[in-house]
Amino acid sequence: MESTNLTAGAVQSCLALLVFGCIAVVWKQRRSSTSSTPINSPESGGSSAQQAWPKEAEFTKFQRSYLTVYLLCTFSDWLKGPYVYALYEEYGFSKPQIAWLFVGGFLSSLVFGTFVGSLSDKFGRKHLCMVFCGIYAASAFTKLINSFVVLFFGRVLSGIATSLLFTSFESWMVSEHKARQYPEHLLSNTFSKAILGNGAVAIAAGLVAQTMANSFGYVAPFLTAVPCLGLAAALMIPWNENYGNQNIHVRETLVRGWEAIMRERKLQYLGLCQALFEGCMYVWVFYWTPAVRVLDSDAIPFGLVFACFMAALMIGGMLTDLFPVDKLVTAMHCACIVATAAAALFFDNKLFVFGMFTIFEGLVGIYFAGHGTLRSMHMEESTRSSVMNIFRVPLNMFVIVMLQVSMTPRHALLLLTVVHMLSLGCLVMFFGSVRGGSSSAAGGRGVKQQQLQSSSEGVPLSVSTHSSNDSFSNKQSRD
Repeated sequence: MESTNLTAGAVQSCLALLVFGCIAVVWKQRRSSTSSTPINSPESGGSSAQQAWPKEAEFTKFQRSYLTVYLLCTFSDWLKGPYVYALYEEYGFSKPQIAWLFVGGFLSSLVFGTFVGSLSDKFGRKHLCMVFCGIYAASAFTKLINSFVVLFFGRVLSGIATSLLFTSFESWMVSEHKARQYPEHLLSNTFSKAILGNGAVAIAAGLVAQTMANSFGYVAPFLTAVPCLGLAAALMIPWNENYGNQNIHVRETLVRGWEAIMRERKLQYLGLCQALFEGCMYVWVFYWTPAVRVLDSDAIPFGLVFACFMAALMIGGMLTDLFPVDKLVTAMHCACIVATAAAALFFDNKLFVFGMFTIFEGLVGIYFAGHGTLRSMHMEESTRSSVMNIFRVPLNMFVIVMLQVSMTPRHALLLLTVVHMLSLGCLVMFFGSVRGGSSSAAGGRGVKQQQLQSSSEGVPLSVSTHSSNDSFSNKQSRD
């Protein structure tokens, strides 16, 4: 295949098609769910659906308040996605130095993510949400200074903020929802709107980042996030404070998680499968920018490229509602092998590589929603968070080692292809152990991805403690 550079026109055409695809999938989803429970029903189903619910206006106000703040914060997070690598490159840092900057974010998320849930329970979810805004704004300001030490510190702050974003906000909303005694089934209504809105703001963030970068330089998208964070913090002031169980310690939860892993072989296979896949995903986040760039080509519209990735991610996440999850997840892992291998084999054709990367992002959307379903089916709620945190240790160690190995993007893609094969092997072993065990749960339908949380650059090193499916939430921590 002959060499073909990536042009702005090609990216714009791709984005238009993907946005049309998003609209089509959303329409299909809404059409298939027309028989679902209306918001003014106090219970799921039944003749009560025709009666007015006294708390409908109050719930709508509560939901709108949460979604406004949450989407402002996720929009701020998505803004940095397209230009992290490009900004460091513009500052003159070498590839190994940029790799260390990425490692700073992974390490802080790894360390802080293990106990952020306990901090939120002890000091209050609302307070931690407001702390997120302050830490993230400080991280954005560090991008103004061309200093490795300052930028590394900014990455550490960003990793801490990411952990807060994907635990404290959802924990506050779920706790407040229950404290106000709203019907349990309306949680899914809030989550559904958060997912759809998060997908929309992710695409919008790519477009805004592109516009700001064209006008004011690569640092502008980061600074654009600051007023959004300030507005979000101001809107949180009237929120009630709530707390969790302050007597549970991190060590206890990790011990319970480790015991669950040792007790059930299926958890070993599923956890390892997810760790390998997400490890590849985080490494890909580092390499996608240099992979689509050609030294003698015009500037790549990274904001538009990012918007394409987000649109593909959104489509992929919604597909899990339309197909059996076991078959879809297996096909997704196989397709990831093909996409990364094809991108490596035809690496000189940047348009083709961009196409494979866009497909890969769609597969990532399927991954998070599909594997969220598998976790909800096969992991106990009481130990799910700690089990996933344990598997994030080898995940992050893999990413750190990969980022410190000197290799070209092409060689990295070839290596990621091999790791995807190992991940598929673990998935096959997982399904085999499920079918062979007494707790076999066959088939199953996909559920909606929860909180379309990259990182941004594109997914999280911390685990949400209240939900089982987290397509966009995990995506957002991949910066």
